[in-house]
Amino acid sequence: MWETVYEVDGWRVQRCIIKVSNIPSIRILEPASSESYWCFSEEKLKSDVEKFKMLIQKWMKTHRQEYGIVFSGGGAKGAYQIGVWKYLKEIGIDNKITGISGASVGALNSLLFLQGDFEKAEQTWLKIQQGDLTNLNAEMLVKTLTPAIGQNVLSKTLPRVALGTGLKYYASIAALSVPTLVAPAVTGAIMALPIISHIRDNDISLSLFRQDKLEKIISEYVDGDAVEKNLSGKNVYSVVTDVTEITDIFKSLPIYHSWKKRTYEGDNGILDVTLTSASLPVVYPLKQLDDKWCIDGGFKDNIPIRPLIDDYLRIIVVHLNPDDKDEAKQWEKSIKDLDITKNEIYHVYPSKPKNMGGLLSVLTINPEITKLRIELGYKDAKEQLASLIMAEKNDIKNLSAAGQKSLCQFLNNQWC
Repeated sequence: MWETVYEVDGWRVQRCIIKVSNIPSIRILEPASSESYWCFSEEKLKSDVEKFKMLIQKWMKTHRQEYGIVFSGGGAKGAYQIGVWKYLKEIGIDNKITGISGASVGALNSLLFLQGDFEKAEQTWLKIQQGDLTNLNAEMLVKTLTPAIGQNVLSKTLPRVALGTGLKYYASIAALSVPTLVAPAVTGAIMALPIISHIRDNDISLSLFRQDKLEKIISEYVDGDAVEKNLSGKNVYSVVTDVTEITDIFKSLPIYHSWKKRTYEGDNGILDVTLTSASLPVVYPLKQLDDKWCIDGGFKDNIPIRPLIDDYLRIIVVHLNPDDKDEAKQWEKSIKDLDITKNEIYHVYPSKPKNMGGLLSVLTINPEITKLRIELGYKDAKEQLASLIMAEKNDIKNLSAAGQKSLCQFLNNQWC
């Protein structure tokens, strides 16, 4: 009387081969059961299947066609993220990314990414020379550090800073015994706190190095009008660290600034936000942003996925450190108290430590190293985003557990 027309995982769809007026023509049986779980007419089946199809297409459009991307911090290593972008552009994913969040150099790359011109972004990075990042601010150094750390130490250190380039800068910084001059390390943060307090309380903007050369390069290659135009329909965030009232560096707070309703230039504009996010403690200026004193956003959250987690099912996270214990700790810190089980998160990590690891790599740059980092980013993205490519086929069978959960919740809410 019944024939099975479809079966999957023990569930059977059967059609009644004898038409009886009081018996529905279609029934569904649970696995290992002869009792009907659901009965309906053939017309009702066709209607429900069409409705089901439309709901799935709606979910696919609103949830699976938009991506978020996280650009983590890492100073000069940020060229790696341009290589990842190159691959995303090659496979057509870059134009589906509508959520962007960056810390430190990741905030600067957010600016380039939002402009939408890959070639200009690559040219920007290839333009940067060592002196553009380590552009000594000797006058401000003397003015600010003398009362903070003492004339004796400064007089021994400043000549070495002034004479050096490249690695000589780092030797000078080491002589100051302030590791935060090159990276927000924990021990360095403790030592840097008196300096931060001093310059904050005296309304001084300290920087061992100036950002004016970097800002000039950005201005040359970034079209502010294009940035503002492309912001429509996109959500972009940059994280900074608020040190306005702290007496304990570990109690500083991250602030996630949205670019919405901000112009590109001007006080507290998008350019200000990005440069503030990339202000390594003491290396670059302590800045005021929206009436708060702020330093590098990577100090409190170097992988700022938090602003995107509720709005994007799929999120690509581009790290600038290898997949090791230290980076795992940073990741755990960034997702603390977040429920990420509903999201599909795709990580890209540098596969080679050369030019991507160690303290010196944060401020070490030249066109040759930049090219190597871009090439590595492209290669790693191509190798590590295989699961994303699979999901892009839009095959329901290939959905991750998180994707299945999200789709089922959506269908249940819409159907009922």
